[in-house]
Amino acid sequence: MVWASAHIPHGEVRVIPGEWGHLTGAGANPEDVEFIGDAVRELLASPRGD
Repeated sequence: MVWASAHIPHGEVRVIPGEWGHLTGAGANPEDVEFIGDAVRELLASPRGD
């Protein structure tokens, strides 16, 4: 993930904090949902995603 993002212009990695492993972001934890929602909104609000 980190390696691939280095090859994408303006790419970045945002690690979802938590203890859910592969289930992180599946909607089971409201904090994960909020983290992902905030990141997506920030990305969409920026013309280049940065």
